[in-house]
Order: sequence, then structure tokens, then C-alpha cells
Amino acid sequence: MDIEASRLAAYADRYQISFGSQLGAGANGAVYSTSRRNAVKFFYTWQDEAYHRERRAYIIIQEQNVREVCGHRVPLLIRHDDELLAVEMSTVAPPYLLDFASAYLLDEVPDFPDEVWEQHHADVVERFGSYWPRASEVINEFEAKTGLILLDPHLSNLKFA
Repeated sequence: MDIEASRLAAYADRYQISFGSQLGAGANGAVYSTSRRNAVKFFYTWQDEAYHRERRAYIIIQEQNVREVCGHRVPLLIRHDDELLAVEMSTVAPPYLLDFASAYLLDEVPDFPDEVWEQHHADVVERFGSYWPRASEVINEFEAKTGLILLDPHLSNLKFA
């Protein structure tokens, strides 16, 4: 899926920046580099709930002054734009923790049956393989620092050196 060129143009005009290459894309949106050496994640228009979760996560991260978790750098919020469904953040090099569209407050976590949670946990453990003990430490420390639970950790958003 592509982000509409009009949204990129509106953001660039509004904040006096230009965009470089697309850094990545996923289920929620696409991330672009900027002339200020930051990154902007544009959410697909039907992903507004994910946008609001990610925006809130960055605000909490900023309020709690979380710059790293167990040695993994966390991007800093530069700005967000509710109209354009965009979050601008600093860029980080590995090791890092990023992509908070699936970060929930404890009382908002979906109420799945136990067997679904067990399968989800098994899938995450398998996804990380030998990195799981360290990944688990980072995920738990992030929750302790922010009160947010990461429901979709994977090797592209929890990167090791």
C-alpha cells in the first residue's frame, strides 16, 4: 500500500521539510526519511486506532523520558499530526526498540481466551529464537518504564546489535 502523495506533500509544506527514501512499510503505514534526518510514519487512513496508540505511546515515552530500554535506543517524538495521521520521530541505530502501534495500556489489552494468549506467546518466542531471553527482558523493562504492553514484538522493531 502506498501513502497518498497529497498527504506527504501537505506534511512537507506544513513543516518545511522534504522527504527522502521510504525506510519501511508494514500493516499500519509507511515510514519515510526527512531532510532533517528524522523519520515520519504515515498511517494508512483506515489505521487511525493504531495511529492513536502509537501517538500516545510516544507521548508517554516522552513524559517518562525513556531514551533506551536495556541498551536498546528508543526514538524521540518530534511531532505528531492528527489530521495527516503522521508521527515524526528521531532515527535510531541498532540496537533499538520502535514501532508502538500495537502498544496497549494494561486495561486496554484485548480480552482473548487463554489458548489464544498461549499461542501468541509461543509464536513470539519462536519468532525471536535464541534472542528470546534478551527480547523478553527488553519487553518487560519497556512495560515497567511506560505502563505499555507490546503485543507485536518482532525482530524488525526490536533489533539487536
